Amino acid sequence: MKVWNNGPLMADEPGAGGGNTDLTELTRQVARLQSDLKGERERRAAVEKAANEKERVSLIHQEVQRHGITGGLAEDAIRFFKDEIAREEDGSYRSKDGTELRDFVARIVAGPKKHWKSDRSSGRSASGHAADVDINDIKPGMSKAQKEAIYARIAELTSGLHKSLYS
Repeated sequence: MKVWNNGPLMADEPGAGGGNTDLTELTRQVARLQSDLKGERERRAAVEKAANEKERVSLIHQEVQRHGITGGLAEDAIRFFKDEIAREEDGSYRSKDGTELRDFVARIVAGPKKHWKSDRSSGRSASGHAADVDINDIKPGMSKAQKEAIYARIAELTSGLHKSLYS
């Protein structure tokens, strides 16, 4: 038995003769609302993720500047630290080894900068090896294979950087 306005449907009330039609329409509405809710949750998660990333990069940038690193070297340091620092569930930012952001940046900055320094004028890469490739080598109209070769070489160089810092 259907309930309309807190009571059973009478023959003269709207939807009384439809039976399954009203239920089908309500089912569609519920499905549409659930879909809308799911979409809103996904959009909210994406916005929250972007905000967290912006905050993380901003904090890394502040720490790098606090240590007096500026210009191209600061850009290199920020790129390096972005890969190493993540937001924890408690809202703090820590390195992969669990060190707090401030302590991690201080430890790396105090060490030899040759590991993450990019001396563009001498063609040296972040790992200190002669760079035979640069992200700026990618040009419009390049084939997919050419681009992938450049990405692979950059990945190889950055892998060497990571190994030299943590070995």
